Amino acid sequence: MTNKHAVWAALAAAVILFAIPAGKPLLLDNMDFPAVARATAETGLPIYYRGEENPRHSGLYHPPLYIYLLAGWFRIWGFGEVQARLFGFACALLHGAAALLLVRRLLGSESARLATPWFWTIFLLNPYTLQGAAVADIDTTIYGPLLLAMMTAAALPAEKAVSRSGSFRDLACLAAATALCLWAKLTTVLSVAPAAVALLAGALGWRRALLRGAAALGAGAAMFLASYGLYGWLTGQDISYTFRFLVMSYQQRSGQAAGLEWLVQHWRTFRDMTVWQILWTGLLPWVVPLATLGWMLRAGRPARGSAPSGASAPLAWALFVTAFYCFLTYSFGWAPFKYVYVAWGVVCACIALWTGHAWRRLLDGAHSRELAAGGAALALASFVFSGRTLRDGMVLGDRDTMAGWMLLILPAAAALAGLALWKRRIGPSLYWGSTLVWLGAMAGLALAMARAPYPTTYYYGQTGFEETVCFLREHTQPGEAILSMKDVGFRTGRRYFENYGYLFSGAAGADKVRALLDAERFRWAVFTEGIGVDSLTHNPELGHLIRARCALERSYGHYRIYDCAAARTAGSSLR
Repeated sequence: MTNKHAVWAALAAAVILFAIPAGKPLLLDNMDFPAVARATAETGLPIYYRGEENPRHSGLYHPPLYIYLLAGWFRIWGFGEVQARLFGFACALLHGAAALLLVRRLLGSESARLATPWFWTIFLLNPYTLQGAAVADIDTTIYGPLLLAMMTAAALPAEKAVSRSGSFRDLACLAAATALCLWAKLTTVLSVAPAAVALLAGALGWRRALLRGAAALGAGAAMFLASYGLYGWLTGQDISYTFRFLVMSYQQRSGQAAGLEWLVQHWRTFRDMTVWQILWTGLLPWVVPLATLGWMLRAGRPARGSAPSGASAPLAWALFVTAFYCFLTYSFGWAPFKYVYVAWGVVCACIALWTGHAWRRLLDGAHSRELAAGGAALALASFVFSGRTLRDGMVLGDRDTMAGWMLLILPAAAALAGLALWKRRIGPSLYWGSTLVWLGAMAGLALAMARAPYPTTYYYGQTGFEETVCFLREHTQPGEAILSMKDVGFRTGRRYFENYGYLFSGAAGADKVRALLDAERFRWAVFTEGIGVDSLTHNPELGHLIRARCALERSYGHYRIYDCAAARTAGSSLR
């Protein structure tokens, strides 16, 4: 099989794995951007219905580049879960192409050629790629390609190191890429700035890189601020909401603790999220880049070669982003950790580069057909074993499975051993074999997730959503309101009061629901038990009110539907 055939085979398999669950409901935050994009496609403004208390809610949590691109996508293909997720898959392909373009610019066309077939196989058949791309969010769609484009613009071609001067076109491209990244989101782009300066320094030297890099980055920021201000003025939108939301998000994720307590709190977050990330991706994608970065930065390592030190900047950035977000915040709703996804292409490119070099080394002393057949058998055995023993049970919480942990840890240990013994013949063989075992295990997990009858992004493992929506549609009329989470209200197509705020407002939340019951504003109330953030256990007073004045009508999986018509004749003792 040629390299081109391998790429097409990986793409075909990924399309099937992605398409099988593409029509699953948009749960939790997964519904927000599709909802505002649908409204934007109709009106041109990012304002949408988010419940009776927010009937004209602003979607400018972040600058609206993603919203307008998704709205344009909906204008072409129509609105739906499948269409929203297919946009994410298209962006995943752009993400991969951007990672390979960065490899080509930093390491040359030969390294990119060696890495390309392995990269697409590793990148497209991993459950983290497939499930992450199914999350309709900025980080898992347009942000990764844009951030990598910004780095590529800063990675001046090696021949420009001779004159030690970047052309105006190169710096203008960096400024434009910076402005586009800021139009997408105002967070992770800040971490790219040091990496961009480091990449410029490879061609310009540190002094010129600092001066010209700061000028290009500053010009990009000025372009964004000027254009965003103009956008707000022309559309009449309150763009200050974007910056207020940014500050609020940072404060919430940083926590209320201080000093040592803050450090301990976030160390626990880092510990838990590191395990969570490994369950999605395996351990190998993190130990191999970490070992590679150490090799690149080792004292005396020449600047040119199979992995020049200039390539350490994006790799260091990828590992830093991963560690920082694992330290900062938890994954909400048991979803794939979306903030790390922006670095995933760089991580996969690092693994693919070593794999390509190992494959070439092995071909020098072995018959290609026999070697390929043996490797395919190894990957297939891992694929079958993973599908039968791992499935997605470890992600759901069954983390005591020793076989599952061994399938995550052993390939990483063998890959490190292979890198350590790289100059010996056994080194490339060990690395190549361990990569195939890991790849097979991840592909088996990806298949298990695709076939799962329950969601595998937000609310992983939850059941009963679609039955609940069907019941509510049958027992309500257009214009009637329900009390539910935003995803139930959105999918039902009915007016709704979002119960999340009431659940986490203590007695005040219970009082608001009591007032709604007294005013007969809704009949049906929906909560969850087990898997789901909208459990009545979060607010015992509200739970007592609902159980006293409403009757449990239906139970579908983790969902509970209460009939609150009894509130109309409730006694005054409950008021």
